[in-house]
Amino acid sequence: MTQSTTDDLRAAIVSLGAIVDERRIATVERRKSARARTLRTAQILWLGGEPVKCTVRNLSEKGACLEVRGDVPRNTFDLVFDVDQSRRYCWVAWREPNRIGVKFR
Repeated sequence: MTQSTTDDLRAAIVSLGAIVDERRIATVERRKSARARTLRTAQILWLGGEPVKCTVRNLSEKGACLEVRGDVPRNTFDLVFDVDQSRRYCWVAWREPNRIGVKFR
């Protein structure tokens, strides 16, 4: 975004009476489906590996954010929800310490 565009956006926001936060002029939502916050427990499973417990922090039709309690060396695995034993095949979209973003297939 150019300085001119940023200034124009800021002026438009101010003219509407909004408070401008200099750190966040606009937030772009990249997700293709709405997410819902949740605290569901689940397990990450793959052939020949030990199950890894996790908490599903948010969930959408196309993916989830998992808080993990162990190492997940694989980039594809099954996510099995504890409450109903439903299963989703996942691939890792991003990783952070103790968190994994997955897309469902």
